[in-house]
Amino acid sequence: MNIDQRVSPLLREDNKAVLPGDTRGPAPDIGEPSKDVPRPGAVDVAPVNTSTAHDVVSDAKQALQGTKDMIAERATAGVTVANSFVREHPWQVLGASAVTGLFIGLLLKRRD
Repeated sequence: MNIDQRVSPLLREDNKAVLPGDTRGPAPDIGEPSKDVPRPGAVDVAPVNTSTAHDVVSDAKQALQGTKDMIAERATAGVTVANSFVREHPWQVLGASAVTGLFIGLLLKRRD
């Protein structure tokens, strides 16, 4: 069976394509293929401005470095505050730790 025999049931007398089960009528004629449409497999790559890409990457690195420095400063400040509180109130911290440990132990015991 050649291609004409397989395609002919899908064509009407005026050579307009009709899909099986299509009740809307023939497909519109779209004309000749455009010369502007690239062939399959043809790739047209626009040149990339590498200086702009380097600038964007450099800006991103600077922003991340600033964020990293800010997080490190805040973490250091938090540790300093916690350390000074523990040194000023050792018995309160010991009592709070004991109560927390007892509470977690009771919760784990109830799970069994």
